[in-house]
Amino acid sequence: MLFRSFRAINGLAGQWPPLDAAMEWLAQDATYALIVIAVASWLVNRLLGRPIGVRAVLSVVIALVACETISLWYFHPRPFAVLPDVLQLVPHEPNASFPSTHATALSAGAGSFMWSRARLGVLLLVGTLLVGFSRVYVGVHYPVDILAGFALGFGVSYFLARVATPFDGIERWVLQRLPAWL
Repeated sequence: MLFRSFRAINGLAGQWPPLDAAMEWLAQDATYALIVIAVASWLVNRLLGRPIGVRAVLSVVIALVACETISLWYFHPRPFAVLPDVLQLVPHEPNASFPSTHATALSAGAGSFMWSRARLGVLLLVGTLLVGFSRVYVGVHYPVDILAGFALGFGVSYFLARVATPFDGIERWVLQRLPAWL
């Protein structure tokens, strides 16, 4: 099952060069575009007097710490390091692939925005799903790596948004100390 789903997605690679180029961009550079969108939204909302974004940063940091801790305790090799004839479209170190740090960070940020501002959250969610799919397409992750990253990132963002009310005080404290132009 693990290898079959990977092969179904990675098997699409190399058949249509424009799609390969789009997937390479998504896998390597779209994360930066999503970060720029999130930061721009945070700045606009800050100017409008709406606090948004502090919880997203906390979600991403906590989710990435959890992700790195998991990968230290459980090493799962990347597909290109294990399977023969993987079409790897982007270079990558043969480090642990589970869970995906891209999927974890992006879903933590997207989830935070979804719980507080649906429209931007949905846009970030679509971008997160595309990045996740592209990471399998280009041969650097298994689908389960992406799904685990999504679960971890969304879980942390949901916890901070709905359960962890002590973070409300931290969020207010941070926002009160930021310069007015931020």
